Amino acid sequence: AGDCPGGAPRVLQRRYVPCDDACSVMARNRGFADGLGVAVATYGAQLPAVYSDTLLAEARAHRSQVLDIEQRLGKFLASPYTSYVALPIMSREQRRLVHQLAEVYGLKTISYDSEPQRSVTIYKKPGVSAVPALLLSAAATRGPP
Repeated sequence: AGDCPGGAPRVLQRRYVPCDDACSVMARNRGFADGLGVAVATYGAQLPAVYSDTLLAEARAHRSQVLDIEQRLGKFLASPYTSYVALPIMSREQRRLVHQLAEVYGLKTISYDSEPQRSVTIYKKPGVSAVPALLLSAAATRGPP
């Protein structure tokens, strides 16, 4: 809940993504793995990181935000039981950073709702999504090219 300009509370509505065929298969496989005591496969090995000069500059200017996004993406990818994560409402600049960084992680992103309530939902791509070998926060500390 948040506050409207007049001070009256408002309730934010979330859209839930229904489980599709790929999600059902993942859930079934997790159930088999749990039943057999087998470790669930994780998402990909580390990916090589390629960051644009623009993204590196944004990371230098907004280090704490980049660290927060990297932490969220790392936790998301480490969870074998989560196929998507809905982020809170963000500004256009914050969403752009999330979209760009998620692309490096091999993730799919979709923005939902209209301004000023717009937010990003991130989805795993089985066999593609992974934490990059070099995090943006670390690459940004190396200095300008």
